[in-house]
Amino acid sequence: MKRISLKTFWIVALGVFISMAAVRAEQPLEILTGIPVMAGLSEDLDERIIFDKPEGRIIHAVLKGDVSPEAALGFYRDALYQLGWQLLPAEGGAGLVFSRDQENLNLSVTATKPLELMFDLKPAW
Repeated sequence: MKRISLKTFWIVALGVFISMAAVRAEQPLEILTGIPVMAGLSEDLDERIIFDKPEGRIIHAVLKGDVSPEAALGFYRDALYQLGWQLLPAEGGAGLVFSRDQENLNLSVTATKPLELMFDLKPAW
């Protein structure tokens, strides 16, 4: 049986770790189908609110983590654009407003250390 060197083992282990981190960055936000969770952020399940009715859905979610507001908003500006969300003019505040398929998605920073990024999805009435 052939033995692998310790160096080879650590290179393979590092590759697996990096792959797992990349997969985590691409996992979608569970209640907002298709929207990725930025690496370094995780959903606070205690903050989750969902109303799903024929007239439209209302969803509130909060992601928290050790990420700068600028990095998080930049990530979501790019990611949501690629998912077909249109960036709308913001009405003041530290956040972004998007529209797609008769729904509006508001992202706002509610705390910075650690970051709290609030997602509010509502019908575009």
